[in-house]
Amino acid sequence: MLYRRTEIHAGRIFKGEALVEQSLKQLEHSYSLQLLRIHRNTLVNKQHIVSLNSPPSGGHTVTMKLLEEPLAVSRRELKNVKAVMGK
Repeated sequence: MLYRRTEIHAGRIFKGEALVEQSLKQLEHSYSLQLLRIHRNTLVNKQHIVSLNSPPSGGHTVTMKLLEEPLAVSRRELKNVKAVMGK
């Protein structure tokens, strides 16, 4: 799994797309060593994070391996993302 984003009440896992019945909270708890919450609706695989960015438009994003567009990082989760990345 590269990342998971919740859309309404169904979850999607990207790079191996599948619908998953587990909530983000359940996945985050079950796979806490592998997954990192970067936004209220997004979990990412820690091993696939390339960089944390601060684009000129504001906010923060992470660049992921095998993914063209960056993913938004919420202000609430920024501290945890920085800690995991050693920043």
